[in-house]
Amino acid sequence: MNARSVWTVIEKELYVYFKYFHSEVSFAILFPVFMIWTMQIGIGGAKIPGIEGSYATFIMPGLIIMTVISTGFFNTGFIIMFEKEYSDAFEALIQTPVTVNEISLAKLLSGTVKSVINGVASLLVVLVFVRVDLHVAWLLLIPIFALSGFFFSCLGLALGTYLKRGYELGTWGNLLTLPLTFFGGLFFAVSQLPANLQIAANVNPVTWMIDAMREITVYGGWNIGLQLLGLVALCVPVYLVTAAIFKRLVIT
Repeated sequence: MNARSVWTVIEKELYVYFKYFHSEVSFAILFPVFMIWTMQIGIGGAKIPGIEGSYATFIMPGLIIMTVISTGFFNTGFIIMFEKEYSDAFEALIQTPVTVNEISLAKLLSGTVKSVINGVASLLVVLVFVRVDLHVAWLLLIPIFALSGFFFSCLGLALGTYLKRGYELGTWGNLLTLPLTFFGGLFFAVSQLPANLQIAANVNPVTWMIDAMREITVYGGWNIGLQLLGLVALCVPVYLVTAAIFKRLVIT
């Protein structure tokens, strides 16, 4: 694995990202702000079972994680589909000395970087609308965003490589990401679910992502070691499977 080759591909991906930065980051900013504003109008100061304090503050971590995973999944998936179907860029890339494994890793890492940038941009804007206490543990949000973005970049690259049409990625992406997010404790506490659904929710990786962020931003704690360890343990096999799918389909 040549680090310089990987960086060259990442640099190309990020050049395109920053060239259209205003459109790339618009969803990350507008989606959580719109959702918080809507919830404040509809629910206001109502007390929700299992939730302490402002409801807008409670859902804020999940909304930001949703922008992170959407960036990782859809950005990575649609780019590879566009390059395969409508551009000669991918064909040109695989003709270079850069190996297929280096290409897949570079695309996943660039998707991760984009997810982190969008997550931070989303957080900075949302902080205008919610009141939370800043402390040094907030630095741990970067690895949370990175692991979340990497995991869903893997899923986006795998599906984007396998599927043939862009609308298929949108359909399968929504079927995958929305249930995981909604049952990951975004709008309600997992403890409010029936016991059998709590078991499913607690093994949902999006629950780990949202819980880790909520622990830091809402509750002011540091206790996210298990969530981070679980995400790292999950990212490794998902990456290996994604790299194998990418290599097999590209070579064939």
